[in-house]
Amino acid sequence: MNRILAYSTLGEPGMDVSTVISRAGIAGAVGLELRVAPGEVLTLGSGTATARALGERLRAAGLTVLALNSYVALASVQDPIAVDGDLGHLLDLADAVGAAGVRVFVKRPEQASAADGDRFAVERLGRVLGSAATGPRVLIETHDSHSTGASVPALLDRLPQSIADRVGVIWDTAHTWSAGEDPARSAALLRPWLTHVQVKDVADRADPRPVELGTGRFPVQELGDALDGIGYDGPVSLEWERTWHPGLPPLALALEHLRVWAAPLLPEGAT
Repeated sequence: MNRILAYSTLGEPGMDVSTVISRAGIAGAVGLELRVAPGEVLTLGSGTATARALGERLRAAGLTVLALNSYVALASVQDPIAVDGDLGHLLDLADAVGAAGVRVFVKRPEQASAADGDRFAVERLGRVLGSAATGPRVLIETHDSHSTGASVPALLDRLPQSIADRVGVIWDTAHTWSAGEDPARSAALLRPWLTHVQVKDVADRADPRPVELGTGRFPVQELGDALDGIGYDGPVSLEWERTWHPGLPPLALALEHLRVWAAPLLPEGAT
């Protein structure tokens, strides 16, 4: 087993590149999820030259970019030309920085049926990815309308074969658990498309507010057993949501505790 630790820059908005690198060193993380938003090291207004230079600096520090974390909603019916353009540009930035893909949500419109929401998402993927069989992937996070592992295969099974390999899944483990799905079931459902897992501790299954690592009730040992059960050998990424929950401890403090809290998810004897 060769799982690595990673973290998302969501936990500390506005970090410069040096701080992004130094924060990784606190936990011995070698993977990054880079949030794409105003004030971050990459924004929707960034060009590929900026992304390429950033990627070179991160690789020199021994870091791998797992994803550019965007807020694109695949099933959005608002201004489709703009949304398609944003996703296309983000894929170009991902290619330039050396990221494996671009994180997106589905976010089925409230008035749409499950089937229609999936159709909107698949149509957008077809338009943006075209027939290109290679390049950064579009990575769907288990979130909002697709918070469970059970909600994802129906969408992905509709993809044309020409682009099926360009789409993967980021498993937000707290979302699937709080939606009522046990880790073993989520793992089995998502396994064919799984690129990496996001972790955090939460108050309770019925109260999924993120809390300080080790003080909540997220079943980290059960998750470790589920990952072992599917032979998962990829990154484990801390999604520290202090941007949305300012009462949480600072990211640096969370990273200090990450390796101990996440021990059931890591190779035996990892230090």
